[in-house]
Amino acid sequence: MTTRSSPAAAPSPRFAELLFEPQRAVPRFRSRPSALRLIGFPAVSGIFVAYTVARGLAFGDAYGFAFAAGVVVLGGAVLGVIALWFAGSLPNWSVPLDDEAEAETAKMFVLFSEATWPFLPLLFIVVPLDLYFHGTNALSASRGAVPGAVVWLDRVLVLGAIALWLVMLVRGTAVARRESEARAARELLRWGAELLAIAVLLGLILAASLLYW
Repeated sequence: MTTRSSPAAAPSPRFAELLFEPQRAVPRFRSRPSALRLIGFPAVSGIFVAYTVARGLAFGDAYGFAFAAGVVVLGGAVLGVIALWFAGSLPNWSVPLDDEAEAETAKMFVLFSEATWPFLPLLFIVVPLDLYFHGTNALSASRGAVPGAVVWLDRVLVLGAIALWLVMLVRGTAVARRESEARAARELLRWGAELLAIAVLLGLILAASLLYW
């Protein structure tokens, strides 16, 4: 005779649940997920962002395709993990940490990680298309023209992934912090501005260090 599993033994939240039913998905987040599960999606999102930047700045012309691709993979993964740390930590920088705050912070880390899953299929569609049409010129300014349908597919996929990511962040944050989605959106906007300010400051420090040397 078969028995139904208890809610406590339910599997990890499906990604669709985080999008459509965050009130069910967020409470099932583990407070101590495996390191690979926690950093996997952020690392992928970082790689995609690094690839997009390298493609726009034609890093392949300056450093060669192989070296630029290696920097994109390694550097993008590291930047994705750093972004996860800042994003998960920011909500509680201005409040004292008690047991409840620590539990909320743990949920926010997992939420920010899980919400970046749309960048995984995006990476495995956009990059292969680039390599198919451009080969080793994918990161070069001499990239040839591609069919208009491919250009629009690229744009739709990128915008769609960003939209899904934002919706999941807003809805998941509202559940994790027990607040309205409107307030969650305002808080995410504020944290985003703070992250941007930190990124600009770090960039200026790095630029000044390079000029000094």
